[in-house]
Amino acid sequence: MESDHKYQAAHPLSMARRVAPEGAPIRPAGSCPPVWLLVPPLPFGYDSAAMLSRAQEARVRATLWSSPAGTSQTYCLEHLATAAKIPSGHMSDLAVFVRTLHERGDSQRRFGGFCDADQHVTRQTLVWGPPARLISKSLAL
Repeated sequence: MESDHKYQAAHPLSMARRVAPEGAPIRPAGSCPPVWLLVPPLPFGYDSAAMLSRAQEARVRATLWSSPAGTSQTYCLEHLATAAKIPSGHMSDLAVFVRTLHERGDSQRRFGGFCDADQHVTRQTLVWGPPARLISKSLAL
């Protein structure tokens, strides 16, 4: 133990672990903290920095709300992204936006069923246009 102290005294920039006076470990002199410590983490969700642009949101709404009268076309998230031209890197942002639309009552969703966009059965989230009550209100105006 005594030789370690002598070595640290002779080599102050050594990589030996040192302890701050209050007991918290400190980095050896000359080292950098990990990159993940330099950038504060962003919360996941609609408030995060990476979200859909307004143009992308408008394309998603237009795609969902453009079903012919009397019918509703269901989309899985993958085919909704393709129809609305959303890059694959924004799939999680699209899922958050669809959840937000559903919570506001601007669209409907269910888990599993038939995706009309590509005629396939899926166990994933399906989403379609606004409820019939919103459509009838917009027609009455």
